[in-house]
Amino acid sequence: MTIQYACIYDAQSLVAEWPVDHQSTTVDALKQVVTTIPKHVYRRKSLDDTKGSGMNFHYISTGGGQVFICAASPEMRAQIVFQFLDVIEQSFQNTDSKKLNKLIAEKADFFNRMKNDKLAVLHREIDNVKDIMLQNMDSVISRGEHLDSMAQKSTQLVDDATSFQRTAVRIKRMEYARKIKLVMIFILAFGAFITVILMIACKPNFSKCR
Repeated sequence: MTIQYACIYDAQSLVAEWPVDHQSTTVDALKQVVTTIPKHVYRRKSLDDTKGSGMNFHYISTGGGQVFICAASPEMRAQIVFQFLDVIEQSFQNTDSKKLNKLIAEKADFFNRMKNDKLAVLHREIDNVKDIMLQNMDSVISRGEHLDSMAQKSTQLVDDATSFQRTAVRIKRMEYARKIKLVMIFILAFGAFITVILMIACKPNFSKCR
């Protein structure tokens, strides 16, 4: 995803290029494109040559005879490539012709590295987002397990409360029955006590109490 080749034409003549004296099907295709560009009309354009050279061609025709053109891999955004061409165009008039090759090389290296740096930053951001998503998923899963645990505990508490209520009712009934037994025993004991007193006072056959 880089700028592979760039050059400057002035009135149909090649005045600078990078890499210098580079020979390839890409360069041949690009030079063929240059012959079709109107030199006296301002134009900014991108051409898809992925089926031929495997590259995209981007150029700026100033309308004054100069053409700034380059070949870049299809994945490289045209916006970045045209920023590169704009810098070359702006520096063209104030740069010695002998230093134009170096100028193109330096700017191409800068924009290629800038693209790579942005990709690295993008990959880091994607990795960070993935990490955050995984953490959120772990948190959700953990929270779900916690909720399940709370639900189980709540169910257990309800069961324990129901069991406690049943036990309390059973104990209450047993306590009530025990009290009834105690009352009955007390009544029987009291009756027996009265009977004994009467038998002592009235003799066993109650002859004295008649």
